[in-house]
Amino acid sequence: IGANNALINFFDNYKNFNEFEKEHKCICDFFEYGMGENLITGKYVNEMLWYEYIILNPEINHRVIMKKNRKSHYFLITATKKDLDNNDSIIIVTLNDITKEIEIQERLKHLNENLEDLVDEKTKELQVLNENLEKRVQQELEENRKKDRTLIQQSRFAALGEMLGNIAHQWRQPLSAISSTVSSMKIQLE
Repeated sequence: IGANNALINFFDNYKNFNEFEKEHKCICDFFEYGMGENLITGKYVNEMLWYEYIILNPEINHRVIMKKNRKSHYFLITATKKDLDNNDSIIIVTLNDITKEIEIQERLKHLNENLEDLVDEKTKELQVLNENLEKRVQQELEENRKKDRTLIQQSRFAALGEMLGNIAHQWRQPLSAISSTVSSMKIQLE
């Protein structure tokens, strides 16, 4: 009775289960087509009634999709056969709403895809940065080599200038002595 009330609450355009039964002999009238594994979409599955198929394959998590207010709701569905005392039997169908879980899985799948795209994008950016970094390192190395060459050349010129200064000093010393001797001789001659 409680389960039937939950069904009537889902299909809110019916007041009670008897009203639902007048219009529909089978809940399978509401099964929708969709994507997914083990989805029951109609009255027959593999040429068997859907509930017989479920009873014969209990190890499978069977699913159905039903719409409420144009929104798809996902359910795990099970069916069990109960024998009654008078050689009759009834089929008990249980529906468990897994809509939230499916929505979360879809969101996670979407986030995962976005994450993969983001990782790919960041990987490409890192590759570009690495290539640019290598080029910049090469440029900096080349500039440092040029500076080193310039510094070496400047130090050579400085050493050469110092050496020329020393040579000039060495030349000036005797010339200075000769010049003073000549000056003194000139004075003596006069």
